[in-house]
Amino acid sequence: MTKKHTDMPSRQRQSHPLSYYLAQTYPYTVVPDDGSFFIEFPDLPGCMTQVEEAAEIADMAEEIRTLWIETEYERGAEIPAPTENESFSGKFLVRVPKSLHRDLARAAGRENVSLNAYVTTLLAQRNGIRDLATELASTILAPPIPAGPHGDPDQPRRPHGENAHLPRRAKRSAAH
Repeated sequence: MTKKHTDMPSRQRQSHPLSYYLAQTYPYTVVPDDGSFFIEFPDLPGCMTQVEEAAEIADMAEEIRTLWIETEYERGAEIPAPTENESFSGKFLVRVPKSLHRDLARAAGRENVSLNAYVTTLLAQRNGIRDLATELASTILAPPIPAGPHGDPDQPRRPHGENAHLPRRAKRSAAH
């Protein structure tokens, strides 16, 4: 007897119904990206999208999360549990001066978004900028090139290994 070959993946038995997975709260990150916003769900591999306006973030995040879960469920793939679901509610209370509250509310009104959405966007942008600054600092602030013989910075030590074939920097002449 021969087995019938199909291109359809075999559907695994899911531990929960689709509604269970859709009801889970998955954290997502938002990173500003050249005038738009990149959204990614760290717990859902490959679940990401990009939007042009800050006001679109929450709706698009929910749409892409739902689509990802439905697609993976239909494929019979494992749907991971949210890692931060129990630790963080997504809510916290912040006391700010009345003047800052007023300024933020007015700015949100100019953007035609809720104060909550506006502050969330500001926090996400700031967090993304901090992460980028940390990455850049680790790249740019590499250790300095060691000085050459007798401590002369214009004559760095001759490199070893893969860069040994490169010429040394020429020392500037005082006759310039």
